[in-house]
Amino acid sequence: MKLMIPYFSAPICFAENVLNTLVVENQKLFREIVADISQQIAKWEGKIVLSEEDEPIPMAGNVEMLQSYLDLDLNQKNLLNKVQAILEKTAVDEAHYLETQAAVERYNSKLSFACPADIECGKLTVSNVLKMAGIHFTQILSDPLENLYQYMTLVRELDKDKLFVFVNLRSWFLDKEVESFMQTTLLHKFNVLLL
Repeated sequence: MKLMIPYFSAPICFAENVLNTLVVENQKLFREIVADISQQIAKWEGKIVLSEEDEPIPMAGNVEMLQSYLDLDLNQKNLLNKVQAILEKTAVDEAHYLETQAAVERYNSKLSFACPADIECGKLTVSNVLKMAGIHFTQILSDPLENLYQYMTLVRELDKDKLFVFVNLRSWFLDKEVESFMQTTLLHKFNVLLL
């Protein structure tokens, strides 16, 4: 994976055991780079080019840019939807299908007894039951960098490998904390850009 920023002559190449840091001291240029990446994640046009095997790929769906680290919420809609899809698939697979159907029918039967007439709950599906359950990730970690690592892991496992762009991460944490976090990301082969 490579990131070509037109203001610089060489691309930023992401490879194993390489930590990429881009220090931009010109505030206007820094703002333009962050805005360009942000706009492209939102599916707008931009000047910066992300490529894989020398073929341009969209930033939307391939880049996660984080700018706030103390209130990181693991419960992103796209990740929760992917968890729900996994649970739905498991609920109706060969090993669980009969148990799932029996549970849904039992629940349906209990609901119908409360009504003075015979009814059917035709829309009671595993998907609807899971939506009603309000599934979410628990965040019990008090360390924001641990939450950040957990988020990166969830993105990788539930979606795909992405480029993680951290804006001003070193402004939020001690150098030794950032170094330890970066060692963890390198060990797990995440694509990271410190901006």
